[in-house]
Amino acid sequence: MAPDEPSAVPAHLATEFAAITPGTSAVFWAVLGTLFGRLNDLFAARSAVTPIGAHA
Repeated sequence: MAPDEPSAVPAHLATEFAAITPGTSAVFWAVLGTLFGRLNDLFAARSAVTPIGAHA
């Protein structure tokens, strides 16, 4: 028997997915950006240290 809707996915489920996805994506990228930013700061600080005996 063919479904009543064009898709087998209920409309309310598709609507919830469409509403939640941008927020979840924003949180993911914010966490990822913060993590990589902190790692970049950490490694940049390490490479900026002048070794003992070196002259800048």
